[in-house]
Amino acid sequence: MRQRLFWKYYTYIFKSQTKNIKPYLHGDGYGFYFGTRNKKDFFLSLLSSYQSDVAITLISDEIRSQIDRREIDHSFRFLFPLGKEYWLRPVSAAPEYFVRSITEWTDAHPPGSKVWNDVETTAIRTINWIAGYHLFSDHPSLKNNFLNRFFNILYLHASWLDLFNKRRIPSAVEELTVLTARQIAGIMFLNYRTGKRWYDRSVQQIDDMIIRDDADPGQESFYPRIECYTISYIESKKLKISRRPEAWSKLHKMFKAAAAAKHTPAIHRRIFRYRIEDEVHLPEGLLPVGAILFNDPGIKQRYPHLSEDALWLLGAEGFELFRNI
Repeated sequence: MRQRLFWKYYTYIFKSQTKNIKPYLHGDGYGFYFGTRNKKDFFLSLLSSYQSDVAITLISDEIRSQIDRREIDHSFRFLFPLGKEYWLRPVSAAPEYFVRSITEWTDAHPPGSKVWNDVETTAIRTINWIAGYHLFSDHPSLKNNFLNRFFNILYLHASWLDLFNKRRIPSAVEELTVLTARQIAGIMFLNYRTGKRWYDRSVQQIDDMIIRDDADPGQESFYPRIECYTISYIESKKLKISRRPEAWSKLHKMFKAAAAAKHTPAIHRRIFRYRIEDEVHLPEGLLPVGAILFNDPGIKQRYPHLSEDALWLLGAEGFELFRNI
């Protein structure tokens, strides 16, 4: 109760004293996994190899129909399939639906409303909003009045996540998801002191979790933990920010344990969904990323094909690195 009262007071002060929050990242791909600078022929040709144009369009049509019916998933993981259609078909209406979905959702669920209490979904929504911004940032439908409101609400997302402590989060995986979202939001607003604080505290806690991790592929939460660890580490590498060497070594150990496991569980991604129905399971998509990160031939031998995860997280450069392992 105290937390909610504080939050209402905070949002009131924020709205009365803050005009426009300006981001550190501008959607071009610097400091993030991808952005408009990735929209080159080679990257797009690789992207087309994972899913046909017809399949992408059909999925996007389904998403647009859901938005028309105001059936908007609170996690906003549908933004990735919309973004793929826009990148491969510039005449797509996907950017307008990006703007519309966020505007309608925000109108229906202002800061402090009930859906914000699901902290894990709020964390996933935060990351996917930032991803959506990088997918659509070059389109004229993202006008200043929308962007001003979008950045303000996004900043409030990170502020809300910052209020939660370990006692308020049910599981380690949910805590890790929140920390990952707070780190990425911190980079989005690294030009503010609060953004830098979100980033610094999050990576410190994530590194502590990696070092303590028992690296057991038999645990149900093993691959979701690797997913968050990997997203966190690549984000730091994009900005050339160093992390603790012992955590880096432990993450490599986790990837090797995953590659050596006899059975690959049918686990889906928690954060990014490259398709609405995730056909490629998380381990199969994530292990090629580990092969690239650690230049590990053993992992590549087990998973010899570049995954769509690797393409989005590491770009066309990741393809070249994978090919040379």
